[in-house]
Amino acid sequence: MCWPVVAPALVVIGGFPGSGKTALARRLAARFSWPCLASDTIGGSIRDTLDEVPSGRAFRAGYAVLFTLAEEFLGLGCPVLIDTNMGWEFQWREVDAILSRRPDAIAAPILLRCPYQVCLDRIDQRHREDPAQPTAAELQTVGHIPRVRQFLDDIDRPDVHVIDADRPADAVFADAEKYVTGRLARR
Repeated sequence: MCWPVVAPALVVIGGFPGSGKTALARRLAARFSWPCLASDTIGGSIRDTLDEVPSGRAFRAGYAVLFTLAEEFLGLGCPVLIDTNMGWEFQWREVDAILSRRPDAIAAPILLRCPYQVCLDRIDQRHREDPAQPTAAELQTVGHIPRVRQFLDDIDRPDVHVIDADRPADAVFADAEKYVTGRLARR
């Protein structure tokens, strides 16, 4: 159930793997009772359902589904959270295009920044808790990971709220909750 707000809201949580995007997105979704669309879930579902589709294509399709669903929710007046790395220019173009078509939507893009080694340590911890998850060493062999990291380090958009994610999860959540609540109150 989507709880009414003054206008539909699009909260985007981006950051490098291991920065805490998914945990933060889930916690914000629970706090506000909003749906959360995660690119890893959608792309992974496409990959796992359609065996003949290469992983890269499955995730590209997953992004298309994610952004289409986000716009559909906004069109219904429902706020939505997006959980994806936002480490590619096309992702920002998609968000900007949605917001240009939905000028009534409240935008709240958040970028989690965290030292590289902290992210790698968190990825390894996630692997220890769930061996199906890749290790940091495995993730670093994926060809696009350095480009994603560089893109995220270089982002300089005045509309993005950057949060230092090298802090306890409660502090990161409090910062994000305050930002989103403040964005909602401005309308």
